[in-house]
Amino acid sequence: MSASNCPETPRQKMISMMYLVYTALLALNVSVQILDGYKLVEKSLDNSIDISVARNNSLEAQFQNALAQNPGRVKEWDDKRIAVNNASDSLYNFIQGIKRAIVAQVDGAPNDTLSSGGLGELNIPSVIWRTKYNPSGDTLTQGSWGIGGGGDALAGKELEDRIVHYREYINSIVAKDSVKVASYNKTFNTDPVKAEGGVKKSFTSRIFEDMPAIAAITMLTKYQNDVRNTQAEVIQWLHGQIDAGDFRVNKIQALAVPVSGYVLRGGTYEAQIILAATDSTKKPTITVNGATLTDPNGIYKTGCGSVGVKKYQGEIKMKKPDGTEVSYPFKSEYTVGEPTATISPDMLNVVYAGYDNPISVSVPGVAMSDVTVSFTNASSRKGQYNHNECYIVRPSHPGKMCDVTVTAKIGGKSQTMARKSFRIKALPPPLAFLRSAKGDFPGGKIQKANLLNCTEVVAKLDDDLLTGVKYKVFGFDMKSFDSMGNTVVTTSNSGAITGDMQAKMKRLAPGKTFYISGVKAQGPDGVRRTLPAVEIVIR
Repeated sequence: MSASNCPETPRQKMISMMYLVYTALLALNVSVQILDGYKLVEKSLDNSIDISVARNNSLEAQFQNALAQNPGRVKEWDDKRIAVNNASDSLYNFIQGIKRAIVAQVDGAPNDTLSSGGLGELNIPSVIWRTKYNPSGDTLTQGSWGIGGGGDALAGKELEDRIVHYREYINSIVAKDSVKVASYNKTFNTDPVKAEGGVKKSFTSRIFEDMPAIAAITMLTKYQNDVRNTQAEVIQWLHGQIDAGDFRVNKIQALAVPVSGYVLRGGTYEAQIILAATDSTKKPTITVNGATLTDPNGIYKTGCGSVGVKKYQGEIKMKKPDGTEVSYPFKSEYTVGEPTATISPDMLNVVYAGYDNPISVSVPGVAMSDVTVSFTNASSRKGQYNHNECYIVRPSHPGKMCDVTVTAKIGGKSQTMARKSFRIKALPPPLAFLRSAKGDFPGGKIQKANLLNCTEVVAKLDDDLLTGVKYKVFGFDMKSFDSMGNTVVTTSNSGAITGDMQAKMKRLAPGKTFYISGVKAQGPDGVRRTLPAVEIVIR
């Protein structure tokens, strides 16, 4: 019998089997030293996880102490801490379940560590990757790729989805810290990557497919370590947010802030007494009505060119210790009043009937919308005089009194501020004038050419104070003298100079005199008057 036909002894079979295993390991380039190296890394990661857990426990104690001292401020952040803990524990425990499932398949019993003989097992991780996951119990059951009913998901896909969900949730907590968001995006990145030959490998295939059991477990432990580290970092960040919104102060002042910038007799002064805390090392940015305040002490100054209530608003911007800027809007008002001293001679306390008499009324410290003015024996309306707001008062009964009463609403109550009486007088009598394109002639010597340019007789007040009073002329007489010295009377039934009058004026020689008399005129007071005669001498 040739050697080739001889049956193998048990020893030969064992050697052949060992050789096949060794050849397989060499083919996969997985040496015993590499497997041991994975085991050492996995143990180091476990130690790092223990350190993170201890750190989390310490942070929890700090939170509990802060919560006991100031629950109103801390509770919001403590609730977020609890939510982060729950999310971290959920992902950590799910990964731990996958690790135990690998160990159970390799060693035949669930355990937290692999036996030395199972370190290089290549098939089990690929099987676990395609194992159905039962969400109701967080357990893994044997199955195959693409098979699963009743809402069950495959373990590999579930792991990837949970990591993505955890990353997005953590980023939502620290959203305003862009550095942390970028870090967690990188730590929990599940995007496919290109392997040898340009083929893309999914996140889960890189962990499980054709990987030794110890390598897959080490990668899973790495993600558990990332979860615990992230948990500790985020909780530390949350703890810092408790006081992040507080301003640091080194100067405290007592201030009295008046409710009103103007108080009248009979009113009530009101002020809020406060303690103002400021940081002298940091100056806020203050804007008033859109302009930035330049005074280093925050003093606002503005000119007061008109009376009344003046309103202003703005905002104060201040940076918190965490770098965020907070804006505090404000608005206020003050009152500008006229000087209180006035000079008013009593004999001028009159108003004229039928005339628009301007009367100015102001109550310092009170807006005109809260001021009421009433008049007796006169009508009134709001208007302007010399470009200033006033009341236009038109009395109707000469000889009577026009009483003016000023009331103002102060503190929600109506209060009488002032009373004054004016005598109502008839308008003074006007004077007659000859009118031409060059102006009005009051009488006296006149060039004949200028006289012949006159077209009418008008009546008006020769008073600079009473302006704008209109009179209507209803008729007048022209009295001249003939060569015998007889008086010749020519009449006009209006204010116009008649043609007959013009003819007589042309015949008058230099030095001759004539009169405009019997001028009848009526003004806005309704009184018809006969005006004094006007003597005219031809030059």
